[in-house]
Amino acid sequence: MYSRETTTQGSYDPAALVEQINNTILPGISHRNGFRGINVSGDPSTGTAWILTNWDTVEDLVASRQDADQLRRQATQALGGTVLGVREWDLPVVHVSDRPPTPGLPINVNRHFYDPTQLHEVVSFFAWVAEPMYRSSPGYRSVRMLVDRTTGEVLVGSVWDDEASLEEGFSRLEPIRDRAVEKGMKFVERTRREVIFYLAQ
Repeated sequence: MYSRETTTQGSYDPAALVEQINNTILPGISHRNGFRGINVSGDPSTGTAWILTNWDTVEDLVASRQDADQLRRQATQALGGTVLGVREWDLPVVHVSDRPPTPGLPINVNRHFYDPTQLHEVVSFFAWVAEPMYRSSPGYRSVRMLVDRTTGEVLVGSVWDDEASLEEGFSRLEPIRDRAVEKGMKFVERTRREVIFYLAQ
């Protein structure tokens, strides 16, 4: 799959953002071919929100750009925020447990870089080794791997039941990160978010 990520900043009002998603964004984009859902997360400490729309193919992603631009302007104007950036990602690994994410749950996001020529190996390693460890961790809800195959940037976001399970999961996966460093990973940062909205289809 593929994702378009819109980063906004401004008045942090999850209820107003959900209203715009339900009344503006979803009616304007959910009918498009290949639409696979929308995930919204936020950081209340900075007033930043991240809106991810998911698509079956890169062709579906590209075909939706014009509608997405128009809807982004409408929603941003209504909310009074500012668009900080728009990015498109490859989404090679995504898994959701039988307990999907719900609003308010904590999200851990790890950001790192690899040599772009090694990304095929990196994605395979994550799918076969890291993802099963996520699945077996107590309190796990979901994980996704966002990849920029041009720059080598990778984001791994995981959702958990609570703060305790998030930290336990982060510690449990330390050996996996050590092996990733051996494969050339450059760890940049770890950030925290919360689930605002989740819809998969």
